[in-house]
Amino acid sequence: MISSGKQLVEHLTAPRPPWTVTALPETWALARERLASRASVYVVEISGREGRTKRGLLAVAARALRFPDYFGENWDAFEECLRDLEWLPARAYVVGVSDVDQLLAESELDRRTFFDIVDTAGAFWAARAPGIAFHVVLVTTSPG
Repeated sequence: MISSGKQLVEHLTAPRPPWTVTALPETWALARERLASRASVYVVEISGREGRTKRGLLAVAARALRFPDYFGENWDAFEECLRDLEWLPARAYVVGVSDVDQLLAESELDRRTFFDIVDTAGAFWAARAPGIAFHVVLVTTSPG
């Protein structure tokens, strides 16, 4: 868990792992405010409560990340869109997830698939020249 807003901002704007980090709500709020003021950073927040199911998560992510109309609403299409994002040019992409305890709560397999996909996307973006940061912040009230 990253407990300082400054450290979180530094991590989220660097193309290096881990691609998924946890933060307390107050740390995320501070980091999100700082990141939002940077023109080259695209920051969104999605609700784990809205993403309890695969269908719900794909819908909320598609809205937040402005996926194209042709988005196929399946894991392969989700991964493809995360590795494209040409419609949202940025030097860093940050997806905050609130209510993380609810995220894909109805399927452990879908939850693992989601984390595998975002880790793959983070590594993909970092490998570009120059590297681009792609991170997911799990906002949690549990400090452990």
